[in-house]
Amino acid sequence: MVRSVGDAILVSDFESAFFVDANPAACEMFGFTVDELRRRTGRMLTVPEESAKVDAMSTRLVTTGHAYEPHL
Repeated sequence: MVRSVGDAILVSDFESAFFVDANPAACEMFGFTVDELRRRTGRMLTVPEESAKVDAMSTRLVTTGHAYEPHL
Protein backbone atom coordinates (compact mmCIF):
# COMPACT_ATOMS: atom_id res chain seq x y z
CA MET A 1 0.00 0.00 0.00
CA VAL A 2 2.78 2.45 0.89
CA ARG A 3 4.40 1.89 -2.50
CA SER A 4 1.21 2.60 -4.44
CA VAL A 5 0.00 5.81 -2.76
CA GLY A 6 0.64 9.15 -4.43
CA ASP A 7 1.88 10.86 -1.27
CA ALA A 8 5.57 10.85 -0.40
CA ILE A 9 6.27 8.54 2.54
CA LEU A 10 9.68 8.29 4.19
CA VAL A 11 10.53 6.06 7.14
CA SER A 12 13.47 7.05 9.32
CA ASP A 13 15.38 5.39 12.11
CA PHE A 14 14.51 7.10 15.40
CA GLU A 15 18.03 6.88 16.83
CA SER A 16 20.12 7.88 13.81
CA ALA A 17 17.50 9.96 11.95
CA PHE A 18 18.62 8.40 8.66
CA PHE A 19 15.91 7.25 6.29
CA VAL A 20 15.49 3.49 6.12
CA ASP A 21 12.87 3.39 3.38
CA ALA A 22 10.98 5.60 0.97
CA ASN A 23 8.18 5.04 -1.49
CA PRO A 24 8.38 5.94 -5.20
CA ALA A 25 6.52 9.23 -4.64
CA ALA A 26 9.19 10.35 -2.13
CA CYS A 27 11.97 9.40 -4.53
CA GLU A 28 10.31 11.40 -7.28
CA MET A 29 9.66 14.38 -5.00
CA PHE A 30 13.25 14.65 -3.80
CA GLY A 31 14.98 13.36 -6.94
CA PHE A 32 16.85 10.55 -5.19
CA THR A 33 16.78 6.77 -5.33
CA VAL A 34 15.88 4.82 -2.18
CA ASP A 35 19.57 4.01 -1.67
CA GLU A 36 20.49 7.69 -1.93
CA LEU A 37 17.76 8.65 0.55
CA ARG A 38 19.05 6.03 3.01
CA ARG A 39 22.24 8.09 3.25
CA ARG A 40 20.28 11.21 4.22
CA THR A 41 18.26 12.59 7.10
CA GLY A 42 15.26 14.89 7.04
CA ARG A 43 17.49 17.79 8.02
CA MET A 44 19.61 17.17 4.90
CA LEU A 45 16.49 17.67 2.78
CA THR A 46 15.43 20.85 4.57
CA VAL A 47 16.43 24.36 3.58
CA PRO A 48 18.30 26.32 6.30
CA GLU A 49 15.39 28.75 6.66
CA GLU A 50 13.26 25.88 8.00
CA SER A 51 15.76 24.76 10.69
CA ALA A 52 13.70 26.17 13.57
CA LYS A 53 10.63 24.23 12.40
CA VAL A 54 12.66 21.02 12.10
CA ASP A 55 14.09 21.55 15.61
CA ALA A 56 10.60 22.06 17.04
CA MET A 57 9.28 18.98 15.23
CA SER A 58 12.20 16.87 16.47
CA THR A 59 11.69 18.02 20.06
CA ARG A 60 7.96 17.30 19.84
CA LEU A 61 8.66 13.83 18.41
CA VAL A 62 11.03 12.97 21.26
CA THR A 63 8.78 14.33 24.01
CA THR A 64 5.33 13.32 22.74
CA GLY A 65 5.95 10.50 20.27
CA HIS A 66 4.56 12.35 17.25
CA ALA A 67 5.99 15.05 15.01
CA TYR A 68 2.88 17.10 14.35
CA GLU A 69 0.17 18.46 16.58
CA PRO A 70 -3.14 16.83 15.70
CA HIS A 71 -5.63 19.16 14.02
CA LEU A 72 -9.12 18.19 15.05
